[in-house]
Amino acid sequence: MNLEKGGKFVLKTTLFISTIVLAIILIIGGHYYYQQKLQTIADDANQTDVDVNEEIRDNEQPSNEDEALDNDDSSEDSSKQLTPTSASGMLSEWIEQYGEDGTLKIAVLGSTSITLDNTEASWPNLLASSLQGHAEDVQITMDIVDVDRLNTFEVAESDHIDAVMNLQPDVLFIEPFLLNDNGLLMKEDSIEMLGRILSSIEVGLEETEIILMPGNPLYGAEYYLQQNEALEQFAAQEGYLFVDYWFAWPATDDPDLQNYIDSARPNEQGHQVWAEALYELLTN
Repeated sequence: MNLEKGGKFVLKTTLFISTIVLAIILIIGGHYYYQQKLQTIADDANQTDVDVNEEIRDNEQPSNEDEALDNDDSSEDSSKQLTPTSASGMLSEWIEQYGEDGTLKIAVLGSTSITLDNTEASWPNLLASSLQGHAEDVQITMDIVDVDRLNTFEVAESDHIDAVMNLQPDVLFIEPFLLNDNGLLMKEDSIEMLGRILSSIEVGLEETEIILMPGNPLYGAEYYLQQNEALEQFAAQEGYLFVDYWFAWPATDDPDLQNYIDSARPNEQGHQVWAEALYELLTN
């Protein structure tokens, strides 16, 4: 009986010790395994950092081609900043371009909005007088071709275009006949016929500077505003200089505008404002 108990004790002791040894082996092995795993992760992380850093350095150091493009962009930006606006000193540009013979010939083609019974008070003559003060030794002449109340189609069939070409002006202001067309023609038809008129003029006046501008503003205008928007878009698309002088007038919804207009045309006060606005645009 005692021997049996002793054998069981030895067996239990052996199993206990084996269990402890096995546990120790597992702990040591597990520690070694995780140490190796952590080292592998660390090595991978370091390699990733190296790859990322190299990529960053590659991106931060532009190639010669990139540097050349950057330099070209900088030069282009600088040249843009140095380019003056097209409206700056326009009178001086005209004098330099056309004034070698001592004259600068300006003509205006437009509706009855460009004239007054008192011709000296009309905006073209007021403008010429003001510009002359800046022209030094160049004599400025001003010719006016008034189509009265003819619409654009009628102007195209009239002799007014021949009259303009016979003048051979250096600069030609055109106030298209949209006020005359108002209520008679669609804006698209007006613009299309205007394009034909301009094409005809350009054939005979190849060296002439052609400038488009709206007619006088009207109080409470609605469709007329759309006509003028179409005119401005046409000028931009076809490369014509468009001079918008309405900034000097009361707004079309301002009742004060009526003080400058009689029967939908500018009175003497309106002509004065028109001339002053163009003078400001042409001399600044």
